[in-house]
Amino acid sequence: MIAGGLSGVDAVLARLREAASELAADLISLDAHPSRSALAPPHQYTGTTAARAVIALDRLSWLWERYLELSELIAKVDAQPGGWAARRRERATDLLRAAETAARPAPPHPEPGDAPPGPGPGGAGAAGSARDTGWAPGATPVAAPEGLLADIATALARVRADFDAFQAARDGLLAVLTGAEAELGRLSAEAARIGRPTLEELATAAAALAPLAAAVATDPLGVRPEQSDAAREALDRAAAAVSVLVVAYDALEAGLREAGQLLGTIVDTAAEGEWSAREALDRIRLADGDLLRLPDGWLGDPERGLRPWLERLRGLAAGPPERRLTAARGLTAWTAVAHQTLAQARRVADANALPLRRRGELRGLLGALRQKAVATGLAEEPALAAMLAAAHDLLYTAPTDLTAATAQVTAFAAALDQARPASPPTLGPVRGNRIVEERGETR
Repeated sequence: MIAGGLSGVDAVLARLREAASELAADLISLDAHPSRSALAPPHQYTGTTAARAVIALDRLSWLWERYLELSELIAKVDAQPGGWAARRRERATDLLRAAETAARPAPPHPEPGDAPPGPGPGGAGAAGSARDTGWAPGATPVAAPEGLLADIATALARVRADFDAFQAARDGLLAVLTGAEAELGRLSAEAARIGRPTLEELATAAAALAPLAAAVATDPLGVRPEQSDAAREALDRAAAAVSVLVVAYDALEAGLREAGQLLGTIVDTAAEGEWSAREALDRIRLADGDLLRLPDGWLGDPERGLRPWLERLRGLAAGPPERRLTAARGLTAWTAVAHQTLAQARRVADANALPLRRRGELRGLLGALRQKAVATGLAEEPALAAMLAAAHDLLYTAPTDLTAATAQVTAFAAALDQARPASPPTLGPVRGNRIVEERGETR
């Protein structure tokens, strides 16, 4: 390897000392690796982890054997008696050459692409690539075992990679599992607080986490990504289910207060519709279907009325957690029905107010037409005055016939539009005004 006459043997020995020292440090580091004690003995694991543990520990044992071999060789060389230097190098050369040709096991568990080992410590091609490092000119060369040292470096890297992979898999799985179990515990406590300790989604999540918990102790390297994904998804579903229930449970008091306010709004709206209906019945001549009403019992029916139903929910809310949760679910249903009832009450109120509103609109229109007649000087036209009086009588007499009143006002408007004054109107008292002013509404 290193040329230089008699100094070649010393160079080989220096190379071996350096390699042995580095190997000792690496072996001490691997023995201190957290995975070293965890994987020994490997029979505590199964599957992928057990197989990787056997391979890593076999390679580690082979490395220790090579270290002892190198150490013994160096010790034998160092134990050679002093004296003539050439003679001492000759004996050292014999020891190195004997070690080079000695049989030793190849690195265990070769992987695809590994070169087959050559004879002796030099490994594949070591003898052919060695430079002249003999102890005297013309002597058979002595080479540093570069092939062996390369095998040692490869084995070291693979053992360290296996140890690191095991530690990363176990630590990562533990972190995931610890966080998931803590979350599951929190969700379970929340579910118990609101009276649902046996929530189905929680049981599903616990079942999905069980294989991961077992894998930490048996085969962390064998956990498939889809297992962790399935557990995460199950936990997310449980969290969503619990969240919905907790929100409903914790917001129950506020929800009941809002329900009371909503019921008050419905009652007021329904009362408005009933008042409009009574007014319309007294003042307007109605046809079938002109007025609407809410279904009987919508408010006070003992079984389906909104008020008794809400009182039952308040009673449940004052009870233990499982009854409160029942109240929370019931309040959701009550609120949906209440909003439907409110919308219906508004339709009833609008429909029942329509006849009186229509009569008011016709009265306003008639007043505007009268002002137009006065402004154009047509108020004293006998035909127009008669039409105005007839429309007034219809609109200011109860019960008002809206159909007839609408027709009369429409006819008066048309007649007023068709009449053309022959000359500009003159200012002065207008007798036509007294027709309207002297007539009063009988109701």
